[in-house]
Amino acid sequence: MNKSGGMALLWNNEANILEVQGTAFTIEVKVEDQEKKESWWLIGIYASCDSQVRRGQWEVLNRRKVGWGDKWIIIGDFNDIISNDEKWGGRRRDNRSFHDFRKFINENQLLDVGYIGKPWTWSNNWYGNGEIKERLDRGLCSMKWSQCYEDAKRRGNRIQKLKKSSGNWTATDEELGKEVADYYGELFKSSGLEGLDDILEGIPVSITEQMNRDLTKEVEEDEIKTAFFSMEPNKAPGSDGMSPLFFQKFWSIIKQDLKAKMGKQLTGVKISRGAPAITHLFFADDSLVFCRANRQEAGKLMNILKVYEKATGQLINMDKSSVFFSKNTTQAVFGYIRNAIDKKLQSWKNKLLSQAGKEVMLKAVAMAMPTYTMSCFRLSSKMCRDISAKMADYWWGRQKERKGCIGLAGER
Repeated sequence: MNKSGGMALLWNNEANILEVQGTAFTIEVKVEDQEKKESWWLIGIYASCDSQVRRGQWEVLNRRKVGWGDKWIIIGDFNDIISNDEKWGGRRRDNRSFHDFRKFINENQLLDVGYIGKPWTWSNNWYGNGEIKERLDRGLCSMKWSQCYEDAKRRGNRIQKLKKSSGNWTATDEELGKEVADYYGELFKSSGLEGLDDILEGIPVSITEQMNRDLTKEVEEDEIKTAFFSMEPNKAPGSDGMSPLFFQKFWSIIKQDLKAKMGKQLTGVKISRGAPAITHLFFADDSLVFCRANRQEAGKLMNILKVYEKATGQLINMDKSSVFFSKNTTQAVFGYIRNAIDKKLQSWKNKLLSQAGKEVMLKAVAMAMPTYTMSCFRLSSKMCRDISAKMADYWWGRQKERKGCIGLAGER
């Protein structure tokens, strides 16, 4: 603009332009959509390189939007970015420098229409370490404009037709789907197995079918009992610190635990790679039981405790009992919380809510979902960061195909 550049807006006969306006940094045209029988405003912008001037330009746009109605899109060179994620090379900008542009986007609840191709639109044309690239150009639209043309954007991302192997093109969605299915069906089809018997013929059979059935069948309770009661009661304790006398005397109580261990229903824990697995440790009046953090082993452990209660008449005091998880199991055990919150957020993304509406949904629903679990267990800081990041992505509207706004608290 000024003395070094200018703006021009060109259109062909197919476009129906009802009105043209403008300022020193914008060209504004009212477009009639004859197919939808609606009209909307297209604003082309060339913002100033000076941050102080740009601040005034955002105020001008805020005043002029009254005449554009609720359907409008503004495209062009904004000469600004919303975060350092849209800048490659050079010094990182202070987060406060993004405030004016973010404020303009947030106050008008504008949506980024995305892009195709390279993520940057401007470069200083240097090479090596001095090169700087930024996404200065973009398209921002109002909520109503996005709703009006969302179907059109979806159609643009669809595969319209495919060329068949015969050279013809698919004409219907059914033909298109069949072509895709046939292609991948042929791609992953097995060519068949031949000569396998010849390969195995020279390998001698060492284990018969009967031997294999005997070796792989489940261990029965009588077999475990026979093994323990055939031991000398006062032999040296095993890896768990208990002599055979303990198991023989309290067999009726601990047999369920032992059977679960032998049947690999309780995995236990190893202190080193070659060490035996430990499923339990007994102290004077405390017991530690180890198992994997999954539904099957947790259910088996609860069953063992119920058998113990019935056999001894002693009840487990849950108020004095605790559950501990190793660091590498937190994501797997409590992942359902993150998945449930993510599922909710994904369903909300289809609803075009205002910032106030998003705030209500986040505070009243998403933030309440992990409350009960957090009252019983201490979630890891990584899990909390993951949940916070997902809610932040929803709040600022970040998706894979585009970046969103990031808020920063500060004083004026």
